[in-house]
Amino acid sequence: MCTRFLIALLLISGCGLLIGEKEEQEMFENPVFTEVYFTTDYESDERPDRGLIAINYNNPKEFIVLERGESSFSPVSLSPDRKKLIYGDHTLTGSDPQLVIYDLDSKTKEPLYYDEEKLRLLTSKSSNIVWDKSGDSFYTSSPTSWGIINTYLYSLERMAIDFETSNVASIYPYDLISKDTLLIFTNEFFSWEHGVVNPYLMDKEGNYIKKVENPYLRSINEGGLIKRVVRNLAWSDSLRLIVGSYSNSEEFEGSKIIITDLDGNVYKEFTDGKYRNRAPVWTKDGKIIFTESRVKNSDVLYAGLKILDPETGKISPFFSRYNYPELIGVGTAAL
Repeated sequence: MCTRFLIALLLISGCGLLIGEKEEQEMFENPVFTEVYFTTDYESDERPDRGLIAINYNNPKEFIVLERGESSFSPVSLSPDRKKLIYGDHTLTGSDPQLVIYDLDSKTKEPLYYDEEKLRLLTSKSSNIVWDKSGDSFYTSSPTSWGIINTYLYSLERMAIDFETSNVASIYPYDLISKDTLLIFTNEFFSWEHGVVNPYLMDKEGNYIKKVENPYLRSINEGGLIKRVVRNLAWSDSLRLIVGSYSNSEEFEGSKIIITDLDGNVYKEFTDGKYRNRAPVWTKDGKIIFTESRVKNSDVLYAGLKILDPETGKISPFFSRYNYPELIGVGTAAL
């Protein structure tokens, strides 16, 4: 365990952690990216420094700091070619984070704009980024001036939005389940009488294909209160399975990690629901990394990453703040 606190511009021995220095360090063969909170100079009435780090999946005790400052670094998403990151950086705006693209080879970032007029492309912490299979564009969502959430496809080649949904509902992209089909959340068909919200499939032009008839993925809303919901859905191409974070206020306080298939023929729960287990992502070898938060009102502070083997059900710490006294929390993973 590392026993020294981070000091700006110093390399912390034993942790493999570089702050501020411009020394070249090779990126890990299989990196996991996440946001962290630092304890350095942290006072209870102030916000701690945050950073974006790369963790070595093959040896999680090794990590590199890519960015550090007052910004938030979420949502974070890695491109299919594993050479670019997209994340929200609020130091550029002072309010809602602006989306930026970070080149892992050159270690430089570039702001993304809505169109040729250079309107800032803003995001929110709850937004998700879904890369197109080609890596030339991505889907995400943003609030409109009239309060709904629109999903749009952003072209990196043109540095502009290719299309934007214009439905009378909020739409969030979860993931691509094929090169042409999105798995999405939508409340367009929500009925207060029945209180049920289902995910849907949508094509690349924003047209609904069909409702996902999987009872395990339905959200239940009673009297304006969400009783049951599965969030943070992520798709595995190789396994044809969905992983998500399942909450059920009538049965447990926190959330569980669940896996299912598109039709609901497969279903399995993991973790006991005592803590907030959220934001699961698939690894290349079929495991699941997720964030466990033991503080109800915080997504990042005092949280850590765990890794789950769905075949055996074994859950182990992957990257814990307890191993690094300089960290006070760990955010969601991207890989």
